[in-house]
Amino acid sequence: MLKNYWFNPIVIFEIPYNKLIIILGVLVVSIINVENICIRPLGEVADEMLQYLTNELSLIFGRDVISLASIPIPSQSYDVKRRQCLSTELLKTLLSTSPVDASPPEADLPMAPVPGSRSENPSGFVEQGSKKRTASDKILGITEVDIFIPIFTYIFGEAQLGGRAALISIARLRPQHYEESPPPEAGLPMAQGSNKKTASEDEELYKMRILKEAVHELGHTFGLTHCVEPKCIMRFANNIVEVDSKDCYFCSSCADLIMVKENPNHEGTKTLK
Repeated sequence: MLKNYWFNPIVIFEIPYNKLIIILGVLVVSIINVENICIRPLGEVADEMLQYLTNELSLIFGRDVISLASIPIPSQSYDVKRRQCLSTELLKTLLSTSPVDASPPEADLPMAPVPGSRSENPSGFVEQGSKKRTASDKILGITEVDIFIPIFTYIFGEAQLGGRAALISIARLRPQHYEESPPPEAGLPMAQGSNKKTASEDEELYKMRILKEAVHELGHTFGLTHCVEPKCIMRFANNIVEVDSKDCYFCSSCADLIMVKENPNHEGTKTLK
């Protein structure tokens, strides 16, 4: 009788088979290396904004988020005629300056465009507590310069689809950018701007727009393409009005694909997986 119990742990612990499978799955996932998310400013970016992104992205993606030192904007990225920086050049810079750079073929991954002082360890790792960088970490670049790709007047961000690098520009996310005479491509009526919001309301709107673009572009690095759900963060946004109309969370389908937090207002809300 004892032998039967010895060779049948399910009987010993009275654990149903389906629950045992789930427990084993959780144990396996816990020992697998999960990519961190690293935030790399290009040029000057306010510390307060970087801290806000660090906290919020950690909650949404359920991963460690590490702040890296700022790097200068490469001169070759600047287009004199457009007075903007080519986002693809900035993405290349993000990858080339990474302490643990990835293999060269990754630079050939397709891009997913969307319109619209911290210490480093010279050994190749950045440490904050127990956080250490790996070659599979995602890198989110954030810059205050206006960015573009040749086929668009401007973009809010760009990312490697299924790769490591993502980039967002906060130049056109400020409510003040649209206050007096918004450009036609902004999707706003003339003189509407930020609808005379208070400074506090403008700041909250600004932070939410930055978070949305950061989540969207990082979603591309995890392999997500644009979504058709109107409120999903992965929906394509052609202008600032469409950015504002989205949530900062993934719909259930996108959340299931990369195992992260779903829109908390969605029926059958999931927690971090």
